[in-house]
Amino acid sequence: MVELTDVERHCYNEQYALTTDNEGRTVLVGLTYEETEILIEHRRKFAQNIRERDPDKKKYAAALDSKHEKVRYEVIGAMAALQNNAPSRH
Repeated sequence: MVELTDVERHCYNEQYALTTDNEGRTVLVGLTYEETEILIEHRRKFAQNIRERDPDKKKYAAALDSKHEKVRYEVIGAMAALQNNAPSRH
């Protein structure tokens, strides 16, 4: 199970990067639970300056990151569109 630290959870929430899957588990938007586990572990290792040596694993992590970021940007865009279409409350 992906256990996020309080700092990780705060940062991911600030970036609109988290959601909940059909089983009630926290996942990165656009990714399955299993993909989330892989990408978060990769990011943690990267933050500790531990670089992936296996080129296939490195490519897979990069693909997961791209998949996640694409959906995250779509979420942010949809939120901005909703805010722009909302009536003004001045």
